[in-house]
Amino acid sequence: MLFFLNGGAMKKILFLTVTVLLFSVSFSCVTDEKEIFDDSELTNDSDQGNSGNTGNTGDSGDSGNSGDTGDSGDSGDSGNSGNSGNTGNSGDSGNSGDSGNSGNTGSYGDNTPEPETETVKMVSGGTSHVCAIKESGHLYCWGQGNRGQLGNNQTPGGDNPNSMPLKVGADAWQSVCAMADATCGVKKNKEAFCWGHNADGQIANGLDGYTFQATGTPSPILLGAGQNQYAPLFCGGSTILAYNNDDLWGWGSNRMGTLANGQVGYDASYPGGSATAYVPRLLNENKDNWPKFTNISISTVHACGISDEKELFCWGSYDMGQFGDGRRGDGFDKYSYRSQPLYSEYEKPVKINEFKWIDVASLSQNTCAVKDDGTLWCWGIAEWGIIGIGDVFASYTAGTPQDNATYTEAFQQLVTNGQCEEQFYSEDKAASQKRRYPPVCTKPVQVGTASNWVSVSGSSNHVCAVNSSNELFCWGENEYGQIGNGEKGDVYSTLPSNYDLVTSPYKIEGEFIAVSAGYNFTCAISLDKKLYCWGFSALGIPGFTGNKDNPQTTPVKISF
Repeated sequence: MLFFLNGGAMKKILFLTVTVLLFSVSFSCVTDEKEIFDDSELTNDSDQGNSGNTGNTGDSGDSGNSGDTGDSGDSGDSGNSGNSGNTGNSGDSGNSGDSGNSGNTGSYGDNTPEPETETVKMVSGGTSHVCAIKESGHLYCWGQGNRGQLGNNQTPGGDNPNSMPLKVGADAWQSVCAMADATCGVKKNKEAFCWGHNADGQIANGLDGYTFQATGTPSPILLGAGQNQYAPLFCGGSTILAYNNDDLWGWGSNRMGTLANGQVGYDASYPGGSATAYVPRLLNENKDNWPKFTNISISTVHACGISDEKELFCWGSYDMGQFGDGRRGDGFDKYSYRSQPLYSEYEKPVKINEFKWIDVASLSQNTCAVKDDGTLWCWGIAEWGIIGIGDVFASYTAGTPQDNATYTEAFQQLVTNGQCEEQFYSEDKAASQKRRYPPVCTKPVQVGTASNWVSVSGSSNHVCAVNSSNELFCWGENEYGQIGNGEKGDVYSTLPSNYDLVTSPYKIEGEFIAVSAGYNFTCAISLDKKLYCWGFSALGIPGFTGNKDNPQTTPVKISF
């Protein structure tokens, strides 16, 4: 998840996302620039989070020839990253401490950071790690490092959490995107690097996850002829999309069509027998099918983007109504791999409606977005409080189908209006025998009545949003204190007693300009550009120690 700071007048924040099978986590990034970064949502097959709004990692600018994607396999030479002091004159890369300069990526300009500051301009939360960029350009990561996702040359393997932020090299970075077990970032001179787990081709070096499993050193993302400039860059789950000039390239997982290239799932015509892209592929060769996106948010099963004309497009799976245009799949009875056209649009983005939008967050089973009139809308499965309109069921046991569950009066009105649909466990049974599951909202549902929202970030089962008054609100699942209201819940309890679902926006104390919702934690940048985190801390995610049974339930300042 990527986020940039807005400052007092700043209106936009960058976000990312991560998902776990049925539940998604969006990882988002926030910066102090008026841009959006997509991060989208979960990790690999075991995806436990949606990397959310990784967002716009910079200007798409002069990145040179996009070249032949086939040649990008040359980036497999990232093993020659030992020449960290002499990396092809890629800026001020003579600093041997900068493990990011791992390859001969050409001469693109200066990467010298400013004098180090305490203030932060961007944060991105993944499944179990966090990365943040200071205003000086220095990049820090912390949390779980067992897949090399911290980028500090740590040998992948074992349980290697780091509770204190660790500096990634010595160069200046303009954006970062934390996913499930991997991280991608763009340096000051627009050179793109990825590091961490490679099970789904996240490193884009032409090697599958069995041949090249992980790296703890930033590896350059190369196009043909050694081109390595991407901006902006968006990521979520295990999928990465990035612009090289006006060409949109994608790599990583495509199991549910998040690359929108006509392939999905497993296909013997691709390396490793799957539609996974182990090298960057040009996605928008037919520019008529692809608008120019300013923000893309990716989950493990779908992606949504906002064009330069503020139009909203989605692609991938819509099994739980994630597109928001009225369509959905067959529900829980056919929930498995969803590889049929019934569930997905793979070949091009689908325009959702005629409204104008300024920000979007893709969760695995939901989507939330901000219109240009400042109103906030969510859609998808009406579970965990994600829709943000209060309780759905008057009585309901989480995760258990109920024969006689009843809706609240407010939600029943949404069903009557046609915005949401009932969903049953067994469609073939008589009405009296059908067991009611959480309904699906296939059309946008407004969250509250406010019209001053500027950004939104979604995670596995919770959402956070910032308004123009620098107020931060969160809602959804609160098992680990990720809502920040001083409480935590018990996932096995029965609603509404003792199970701490926050089903409408809860205001966090303080003033904030950016937020990134991680898998079971949240990080946000305050008005004075300091970083705060809260939620599950067993892996040292927010920069402090703790455990699953004693999470941090209110914001705490992260000093580094």
